[in-house]
Amino acid sequence: MALTLLAGPANAGKVALLLDRYLADLAREPVLIVPTGSDVERVECDLLARAGALLGGSIGTFDDVFERIAGGNGAARPLAGDAQRSLILRRVVAGATLGDLDASARFAGFGDALGTAIAELEAGLVEPDDVDGDLAQLYRRYREELDRLGLWDRDLRRAHAATRIGNELAAWDGRPVYAYGFEDLSGAQWRLLEAFAGRADVTVSLQYEPGRLAFASLERTATDLTALAAGRIEELPPRYAEYAHPALAHLERALFEDVPPPAPPAEGAIRFLEGAGTRNDTVRLLAQRANQFVMTHMTLLESSGIVDFQGLPTVPPPSASAAPVLAAERRSTTSPVTSTPVVLLALGGGILAGIIATRLLVRRRPRRYYRG
Repeated sequence: MALTLLAGPANAGKVALLLDRYLADLAREPVLIVPTGSDVERVECDLLARAGALLGGSIGTFDDVFERIAGGNGAARPLAGDAQRSLILRRVVAGATLGDLDASARFAGFGDALGTAIAELEAGLVEPDDVDGDLAQLYRRYREELDRLGLWDRDLRRAHAATRIGNELAAWDGRPVYAYGFEDLSGAQWRLLEAFAGRADVTVSLQYEPGRLAFASLERTATDLTALAAGRIEELPPRYAEYAHPALAHLERALFEDVPPPAPPAEGAIRFLEGAGTRNDTVRLLAQRANQFVMTHMTLLESSGIVDFQGLPTVPPPSASAAPVLAAERRSTTSPVTSTPVVLLALGGGILAGIIATRLLVRRRPRRYYRG
């Protein structure tokens, strides 16, 4: 029973190695923890492409594992929805006699702000007795109201699961655990990994490289996982240069370094954008550049004569006869259907670039709570 840490820079093959080991371990019904719910289907397709069939194991997020553990002893409560939680917070604020926060509590947004603060405390496994002042009163009344209604919020379910697996041997049956895609850990997630490492084989992938400024924010996570691994660490070398454009490979290796090596020619592989203001302003800038990218490629295609935009098939409006019309359009020998994939590639490339850049920018990094 131990934790194995797979560490290395981006695109070093950590996740591929972890998935290979998951497949090799299917006979023991392993659990694979992925970053988000949308990753579940994508990883399933990846594994099916590798193995052809999956006859064991399970795939889910940290919350899926928390839900399973929390309900394993029959003591689980229903989960309060967003609307229910909002009403509970308003009721708590309306019934409280406050001091320093009394003026702020008169505003409509105070309940939402209180909910965010309570979620932060619960994620760090902080109890009402650990805080003071008006916040302690509001936090305590909120928990009492949930108890009265027989409900949990999402963070309380996580905390209950983390406590249960730490105190009850029956909370986990010893199945191996594989996890990847996280950077920082909440208090409940860290306690879960600690408990797993004590009673099952755990393999964790972390994007980290010692001494690199680009990974400085992950140093504490890496240090704590290294201590938990107790020497079972596999460091994968960088491999991005094997298949990436030289300029991109250089950027991956030299990002934030004080004395970077000489850079190869960018050759259009990298675009540098500079903006100021709110996050929305930056997203707008990325969207404008993505749209410009799409329009430029459409103009080039049109000027090349490869694609006749006027001759492309037009999708008819939805109707009962839409299917026959589309079928006839596909059979038509005059419509340049063979050119359509070229247009789609140009459109898809530009749109995908904008979406990826936007998601990377607006993705909220989880906050760090465990151990102070």
